[in-house]
Amino acid sequence: MRKYRLLLFFSILLSSQLFAQGGWNRNTLVLTPPAAEEAWTSPVQAIPLDRIEPFLSFFVTWEGSGAQLEVRFSENGGSWSDWTLLYRDPHNPDKRITQPLFTEAGYQYFQLRYRDITVSELTCHFFSPGGTPPRVAHPPVHPDWRDGECPSPPVVERSDWCPAGNCPKITNPSLTGVSHLIVHHSAGTNIANDWAAIVRAIWDLHVNGNGWSDIGYNYLIDPEGVIYTGRGNDVLGAHFCARNSNTMGVCMIGNFQQAVPKEAALSSLVQLLTWKSHDRNLDPLGSALHASSGLNLMNISGHRDGCATACPGDQLYPLLTDLRFRAVDSLAVCRGLATSLLPANPTALSPALSLLPNPAGEQIQVRIDNHLSGEVLLEIFGVDGRRKARQQFEKHHAPLTMELPLAQLPAGYYWLRLQMDGAQEVASFVKQ
Repeated sequence: MRKYRLLLFFSILLSSQLFAQGGWNRNTLVLTPPAAEEAWTSPVQAIPLDRIEPFLSFFVTWEGSGAQLEVRFSENGGSWSDWTLLYRDPHNPDKRITQPLFTEAGYQYFQLRYRDITVSELTCHFFSPGGTPPRVAHPPVHPDWRDGECPSPPVVERSDWCPAGNCPKITNPSLTGVSHLIVHHSAGTNIANDWAAIVRAIWDLHVNGNGWSDIGYNYLIDPEGVIYTGRGNDVLGAHFCARNSNTMGVCMIGNFQQAVPKEAALSSLVQLLTWKSHDRNLDPLGSALHASSGLNLMNISGHRDGCATACPGDQLYPLLTDLRFRAVDSLAVCRGLATSLLPANPTALSPALSLLPNPAGEQIQVRIDNHLSGEVLLEIFGVDGRRKARQQFEKHHAPLTMELPLAQLPAGYYWLRLQMDGAQEVASFVKQ
């Protein structure tokens, strides 16, 4: 009787959203469960795509109360995958939508189930992003910053990650003055053979699922360290707790709730944060009021700093402190304060310079541990690249220890550069 009742009240509406260009293939299936059913399993349904390549992206939107949704897949309708929980997407709190689930290309059938809720309608979204043609030349991951500038790192543009041209960008973007750099993770998979296809799937979720005008992030970084342009520089995004003004959203592709990001991806993130910190003259270690949220946020923050979400994951979020310091050190390089200015005799000083204590208070002890003799120039620079103090004196052959006053400096992060005998060495310190 129960099976008959389910079939009696069950209706399916198949949409006509099919796109074949470049392997692109998308469709939706609307399921209408029986009224007032708080636990329900759908009949076996065929996946409404005639071609899946290189994987299937699946997510659900629904009408009704909060949901605990699960899905399973089958190649033949006989043997099935385990039931998999579909997690709600935290980037759009105003819409009932799950994060995308990426599955193998060979599946032909699926079932959906829920419990402890009342749902009037479920829309299942199926998207095959198509394979990405190999690029003739892969862009370098890291920029050459030896000229004392901080240019943007090389990126994969939309024409490369969506070569068929069917992921159009926003036609009338709103610009925003960036004051905060927000780090996300995409959740989903940490393993893929075609990361550009994953970017297309994220675009599909944001545009055809959330109903946004474009992919929500300004930039995305895959686990191999390749940076993809999303909305792009200074364009108002859709990623930060519906308070997107004055932010740049960077998505680390992958789920970092339990997995740790690869160093290649973290290194590219540092390069991107360094470039934008230089571009907007932001202190990577500083904080400021984020006007649209009313929160005092670190200039480099995680998504969870703005609202209740696990993003960017329990394994990535604690790394933000180290990433801020790495961005500061990268600023020293691209502003010509450190190793980008190669000393004439790189071994003449090293290791020569040590600073104690660090962090420092009203003064810091500088030890120059070499046996050179001649004129010494000590300079202190702030994270804005400006020189804050300068001292010049003569040193004799013995190692030298001296005290430098810091009372005139506000609390913050600084570099001390020693130049002597045609060589230089740089050390960083924190003034409390």
